[in-house]
Amino acid sequence: MDEGFNKEIEYEIANGDPEGVFAIDAVFGLVTLQKPLDFEKTQRFELSVTVRDRGNPSLSSTANITVDILDVNDNKPEFEFLCYHGSIRAHDADSGINQELEYFIVHSDQDFPFYIIDGDIKVERGIGRQNRGHVLYTFDVIVQDKGKPPLSSTTHVRIYVLPVVKPLEYAIYSDSNSFLFMCIFGMFFFIILLTSI
Repeated sequence: MDEGFNKEIEYEIANGDPEGVFAIDAVFGLVTLQKPLDFEKTQRFELSVTVRDRGNPSLSSTANITVDILDVNDNKPEFEFLCYHGSIRAHDADSGINQELEYFIVHSDQDFPFYIIDGDIKVERGIGRQNRGHVLYTFDVIVQDKGKPPLSSTTHVRIYVLPVVKPLEYAIYSDSNSFLFMCIFGMFFFIILLTSI
């Protein structure tokens, strides 16, 4: 057993932490966090900890510490683009089940003619024949991940139904005799559904 300076020891992280995510107490060797952890950026740290005495010459030993990071649902889904054609798309920066998304339409109209599957907005057949004038539909689309607890984002959607004299020659999306175009301005989706009559 050493005495005096020879038994006084100091701890330091020698390798494996170039960004200074961790800190170690020089006297007690307690490892603590200095910065937030992000599973999507780094899943594991391999730290090399050196302990040395204050003798002359100084003696030291090294130990390796493995820190495995567990994924948590810390990112909510975000809508991807400013303009869409027939589909609303979102992404989630998490991984695994935490990035799997579901889309929901929220409305209170019993005769509501739209539904959504995997971000694709669908329209029931015959909407153009039922509404021959300008019709406005407003509703919310919620995108939610499958994490625990789940996180979600919401956008407000406006759909304008406009009759046209003859079918269009080209459209990104079509359902029966309907053609759907969507764009976002500010916090609103302005969606034009053109239907032939």
